[in-house]
Amino acid sequence: MKDRKPEKKKKSPRTELKEDISEEKKHKRKRKDSDDSTQTTPGDDSVAPPARKEEKRKKRKRVAEAEKETKEKEEPVAKKRKHRNKTGLPDPEEDESLTEQSQKALSYAFLQFYRPKKWKFNKARQNWIIRNLWSVEAVPDVYQPLILKYMSHVQGGVRENLIKTCRSILDEQKPVPVPDTNIAPAVGGVLVESDTSAPLTDVKVSRAKVLLATLTKTES
Repeated sequence: MKDRKPEKKKKSPRTELKEDISEEKKHKRKRKDSDDSTQTTPGDDSVAPPARKEEKRKKRKRVAEAEKETKEKEEPVAKKRKHRNKTGLPDPEEDESLTEQSQKALSYAFLQFYRPKKWKFNKARQNWIIRNLWSVEAVPDVYQPLILKYMSHVQGGVRENLIKTCRSILDEQKPVPVPDTNIAPAVGGVLVESDTSAPLTDVKVSRAKVLLATLTKTES
């Protein structure tokens, strides 16, 4: 007679629920262990998650930008200490009383002697200087040595025109002989000032004299 296998006891609903919960916990634990195995160790970027790599890259970029900004702030100070003004001429960039146009034009002329390797010819700046060198407001007297030194280096047609302008200004200040109708022709003319010429300022005349002397001296 065959032995009969003992019948399995039916599990109660509560027991089945407990077993299901236990199985679910086991699966969760396995997933957690699997995730932990993929985490990076400190200082190892080769296995770091993409988000963490991106965060480190942004941090390095911020540090580099901060260092660059600090370097740019310190650079102008270093330049001023390195390049001292040994020209004996006033620096227009330090003169707050100048207008913007005057400061740009005079700084352009000053750079030719302050840092010759950095200087580049600028026709617009030179034309401004030539037009305004007679004005005390545009070019104060303190910058006359700078202007004379700059003008002594101009060549060609610009130089010739400057010499003609200076001579024309100096000729205008001389009395012009004009016949006097109230005097007999035998007496000849008398020296009177021309009414048609515009009045010349002493500054314009004095600057024309000095500039003409500078241009003709360096020309010979």
